[in-house]
Amino acid sequence: MNDSLFSSSGAQAMAFMEDYMARGGKLAEASNISVEAQEALYELAYLKYNNALYEKSARLFQFLCLYDQWNPCFFTGLGACQQMVGLYGEAIDTYLYVLSLDANDPHPMIYVGDCYVALGQHQKARLAYQASVLMANASGMASADVSRVEKIINEC
Repeated sequence: MNDSLFSSSGAQAMAFMEDYMARGGKLAEASNISVEAQEALYELAYLKYNNALYEKSARLFQFLCLYDQWNPCFFTGLGACQQMVGLYGEAIDTYLYVLSLDANDPHPMIYVGDCYVALGQHQKARLAYQASVLMANASGMASADVSRVEKIINEC
């Protein structure tokens, strides 16, 4: 008996999973993790985030992101945790991935701008904020965050 990951059957299983994921499949579905279970984990991660337990929250969001790579809420939560612990570069990358999932939501770009401010890269922050306002205007989305960055842009 050969239990090697690279055995014939192991390679076939890997090829199947790779094809499944490339076609939009989710590891949660393949692993029979219910939507209800994912929602419960999200609520727990959100609770930990709101109680400033960012590293514990991040671990839960990482799990959720692994099992559903198409859910922008999971990645936004992970990015927020990264941002709160000062991992601004990683947070920027995470928020940009969120934008690839939902190009109509200006909030991830606002958070990218906030990370650039924290890094002292004010020109990049301004560009991110301007892009977020354009996105908000194009989608007709208004929020306190959009108003905040409009105010920042107008003050500069």
